[in-house]
Amino acid sequence: MKYQLEDYLANTKPDWSKLSPGTYWMAVGFEKTGKTTAFSTFSPKGEDGVLFLDLEQGVRTDKAISVQITSLNPPYDKDNNIILPVNRGLKDSSGNPIPSLSMAEALELISHEWANSGKTTLIIDTVDKLNLWCVEAAMHELIAEEKLKKQPNLQILRAVNPEDIPYAAAYTRGREKVMNVVNTLLDIIKDNGIQILISHLKKSISITDGRDVIVKRVPAMPEGLASRLGYNAEAIVTLEVDQAGKHIADFRGYSEVIMGTRIEPLHGRKFIWDKSGNNTLYNVIMSACQRYQERKDAGD
Repeated sequence: MKYQLEDYLANTKPDWSKLSPGTYWMAVGFEKTGKTTAFSTFSPKGEDGVLFLDLEQGVRTDKAISVQITSLNPPYDKDNNIILPVNRGLKDSSGNPIPSLSMAEALELISHEWANSGKTTLIIDTVDKLNLWCVEAAMHELIAEEKLKKQPNLQILRAVNPEDIPYAAAYTRGREKVMNVVNTLLDIIKDNGIQILISHLKKSISITDGRDVIVKRVPAMPEGLASRLGYNAEAIVTLEVDQAGKHIADFRGYSEVIMGTRIEPLHGRKFIWDKSGNNTLYNVIMSACQRYQERKDAGD
């Protein structure tokens, strides 16, 4: 068989009027800035196309589009049986039990159901809560592994918090656990879906040369994880509410974390969006992308 270069040249011309499936976005913001609201309709199908994995039991939407996630792994009773999802302690406003899953169980459920679900947008709310669970699990794994050694490290055996483990080993292993969840979900939805990773913001204060006080806004997760996620994100957006009460989606970046977007029409811009109606975040962003693509096509 004779190989020719022309046979292997791929057409990689972007179509900015569409969002690329199999990618993920990071969405960060302080409390009450509309993070959940912004992405509850972030689909061409509106709410019907969205699925939340709600790790903080904070999702409030008109339709039932969230799965409650209350742990990293399934909980067991005293007889070592998995506690039924409906018996894990969650209740609705009327006092009726609400089923909840572990993240491990949710991964299995989504792997079986996603293709026929009609969903296009999968949201982890929040990834910083997922990280807390993963770091805690990593700490307990490291302690258990140390107990099996002939000469165990007493500092590890006596660890109460993840920071007690030397060399930040709990955070490093925890980060890999988070990335495994993110990448597993991406693989499941790669043909027709995008993933949104919601995270809280926190303020960080540092002093340089004993004089200058620098206040930064950083994700509420370890810097290593934030950088790792940010490096591979298709877009990173900060959600804010200005003094006039307007909701703003800002792609211009913040802090030392690499920000912005690979989506050319959104790069370096900020958008005002509404909670409902025609100017939801999805509609505003897609309108900007479609107008940009039309201009590109007209210029070709």
